Amino acid sequence: MSNGTDSVMLGLQLPTDPRWVALVESNIPEVLTDHAWCEQKAASNAISTIVRYPELTDLVEELTRIAMEEMEHFGMVVEKIKARGWVLGKERKDPYIHDLAAFIKKGGSREEQLVDRLLLAAMIEARSCERFRMLSERIADDDLKTFYHELMVSEAQHYTTFIGFARQYGGRVDVDARWKEFLAHEAEVIQRADRVILPGVGSAGAAMNQLRSTGLDLLIPQLRQPVLGICLGMQLLFERSTESDTRMLGIINSDVERLPDAQGLRITDVEGVFGVDE
Repeated sequence: MSNGTDSVMLGLQLPTDPRWVALVESNIPEVLTDHAWCEQKAASNAISTIVRYPELTDLVEELTRIAMEEMEHFGMVVEKIKARGWVLGKERKDPYIHDLAAFIKKGGSREEQLVDRLLLAAMIEARSCERFRMLSERIADDDLKTFYHELMVSEAQHYTTFIGFARQYGGRVDVDARWKEFLAHEAEVIQRADRVILPGVGSAGAAMNQLRSTGLDLLIPQLRQPVLGICLGMQLLFERSTESDTRMLGIINSDVERLPDAQGLRITDVEGVFGVDE
């Protein structure tokens, strides 16, 4: 399953740029420390929800299990840090979580408050699942590759659990509509970024279908900060592509056309030139 497909299945509007893995590999001690504290915060959030809604017995039981599992993951990450001769760093502030949490409604009914807490947790678990899968497929460290594959499965289950309870206890709240609002809010968080990178691997038609399914086809043309399109991402910025006769984002007023076949004319193997080995 490709990373882009993962993102659509999980409801995320924007897939993580695969080059994020290189950033992880450049500072693994920092990333593991950040990961450990994220697990601790996930456990704390589950416990906090239990405290607020003790009357929902099945929710209490399931969140108790999740809290214990998250703390087990915390311990596993700490062991990875220890095994490599490092120590757990201090807790870090997470601007991403802070900006997402700001979307939780102040006031409102208990049902609305519960739905928002559960959807926030579901979004965080979905993003974690997507990134853990990417690490399990792309990171060079075999030990961490196996480690993150195991955690990916757990995060996916947590995402499904939180969404399920939001629908079960949402009452008169339109949970699916509220979920879409959360996804749109994450897009707004992206809009506040200084710069935006639009990567892309695959075909024009499939890529545009993905953008339309998440609303990014409307968001991207409205961005006012610099946007860098890479490979297929650059193609998406044009009006139209002759690949499957696809209507694109229309930011650049021109079409993308296939290079005509020419006897003896070869296209440079860019990956070979730069030594990229998939």
